[in-house]
Amino acid sequence: MLKPNYMDGRFFVSPVLGCLGACSYCYLELHDYARPRINILSIEEIRNIATRCPDFVFGKSGTIISVGAWGDIFPHGFHDLIKHSVTMITDLLHWGNPIQIMSKYELPNEYISKIVDSIQYPGQLLYSTTITSIDNWRQIEPLTSDPIKRLETCLHFHKYGVPTNVLLKPFFQKVTGTELEVIADLLLKYEIDYCTIGILYWDEHIMRRILMNPFLADKICITEESGDHYLDCDGYQEIRSATVPSLLNSVLFLRSKGIRSFLKSSCVNSNILKTVNPSGYYHQNSEFCIDCGNCRPLIFSD
Repeated sequence: MLKPNYMDGRFFVSPVLGCLGACSYCYLELHDYARPRINILSIEEIRNIATRCPDFVFGKSGTIISVGAWGDIFPHGFHDLIKHSVTMITDLLHWGNPIQIMSKYELPNEYISKIVDSIQYPGQLLYSTTITSIDNWRQIEPLTSDPIKRLETCLHFHKYGVPTNVLLKPFFQKVTGTELEVIADLLLKYEIDYCTIGILYWDEHIMRRILMNPFLADKICITEESGDHYLDCDGYQEIRSATVPSLLNSVLFLRSKGIRSFLKSSCVNSNILKTVNPSGYYHQNSEFCIDCGNCRPLIFSD
């Protein structure tokens, strides 16, 4: 069992622990998660944990609930796990909080429609998927769904009126960066509403696995540009990471194409709902803030 974790305005809930995607950059081994299994934690227990959390706020302007931190919530072929995740999501939607869900697998429409039926207000749910490469995804994340299938699932959610977000995460400059034109065209084709570019996180074991991948080994350049950050979903230990400024040019490029892009998915939620980001990046002058204007104090004039 893994209890939910609060970090920077988000409450991370994992209905499923583990994943079979075999992504070279996977950080699930930090908790030794492999084959996916149900996280035995009831919605009542989760609510009790949220109620006792001094920083958790219920409601539309409250804490963002991020579902799926420590395992893919829709593992392909595991219908019992998918149904469990769908039930958890629909229960959480009734709390009224903004909800983020994310998967690297396609999702049949029967499950999408069931989730959508539980949405309490426009913009409450944000559906996300990730892409690291269109052409070489099998070399990096071999047991996940084809990125086009992921985008098709996004389009299904979009047609139900659910905002969609593609995370280019982790963003490999010599892989993702070289495909950015193609990716931008696909984001527009599949009517993706938002894009978030994310840095690469690693520890010694993760980096060893990355460097053992013959496709990635000569494309990773870890130099003095690396730094330290906390994982969003685990604020208790620092982990090595790429630097944030290295992503800014890509954010600006996507914005020049008309794609609303950010460095954090919590910024997507706050922009959707036109509320101040509970993560506080703007007020903390955080490097993750791109000063989109959403969190600036309102100025009234005569």
